[in-house]
Amino acid sequence: MPSDQAAQYTYAKILMDTGRPADADPVLKKAIALNERSEIADLCREARLTIARSKLKAPVPGGLRTEVVVFCLAALETFKEVGREGAKAVVFEIASLAGGGLDIHDRTSRFRLVSLPGKFSALQLVVTMYVGVKKTAHGRIPVSTSPGSMRSPLPGYRERKRNRGQGR
Repeated sequence: MPSDQAAQYTYAKILMDTGRPADADPVLKKAIALNERSEIADLCREARLTIARSKLKAPVPGGLRTEVVVFCLAALETFKEVGREGAKAVVFEIASLAGGGLDIHDRTSRFRLVSLPGKFSALQLVVTMYVGVKKTAHGRIPVSTSPGSMRSPLPGYRERKRNRGQGR
């Protein structure tokens, strides 16, 4: 049934179990869209992460963590959907939540946000916040990490920082 979230999730799981994850992903997306804040939607999101992780099993140079790449891609997709102002709201909410500290090595804890549906791990929140800050501060994610590409969004920040100890 197209309007039955549980049936859509079950169908997607069958597709995944029979080796057809590419067919399962759009079914999972549809199931999430039926009710974004349900427990089944959370299961669908976890299944989509499983599909994404399975595509990234190849060795990655430089010790890059595949789950971080998956979380970056998910954050970019989310911020594309919610727009610049929505991204700012998400970043602010995560920063408020993170004020008490987040253990990125704890794989069992899950957090809910008011501004986004679903449950998130601490690592996923930190990655989402990082991507959101970069996206809202620069309008894009810099590809290079050279000093020239990581300009401060605050005009004159570096000059004030350099002059901080002088003339006082």
